[in-house]
Amino acid sequence: MVSEKKKAYMYKYNQTPEVKLKKAEYMRKVRAEKDQVAARNLVHELLEFGYEDLAYEYALERAPETLITAQSRIKQKASTRKPF
Repeated sequence: MVSEKKKAYMYKYNQTPEVKLKKAEYMRKVRAEKDQVAARNLVHELLEFGYEDLAYEYALERAPETLITAQSRIKQKASTRKPF
């Protein structure tokens, strides 16, 4: 168990501007990484479900590193389509 004295000290420590700034920077970094992973996953799922155009647009906006995958899938699909 944590003593009340230690709880009070940690509360005061966590309220200091330096610690708040450090925590805020860390959380921004973690959220940005999670956002990138989620964007990549969404692009891959859209491609799997057949929404190549939507995946391409989303890759342009949020996940440019997956743009090559989205473009190659669109080209493959276009080359295999039969004309009417």
